[in-house]
Amino acid sequence: MENKTALIVSGVILMTFFVLGLLDIMYSLEIMENLVTKIVLIGSFIAYVVYIIKANKDGHKKNLPK
Repeated sequence: MENKTALIVSGVILMTFFVLGLLDIMYSLEIMENLVTKIVLIGSFIAYVVYIIKANKDGHKKNLPK
């Protein structure tokens, strides 16, 4: 169950950054102007993808959302 919780939490964090990015593009906010924010966004996305791949290899396919 811990793996599922971590996946959900990381997913929520990723979606938050994704929504901020979309709002930034649509309304030209200056959220994403900050280099640190871009690094965190890209880093969280890569970490999430790596987590999904690792979970698949470990045989936790049941816990992943389809």
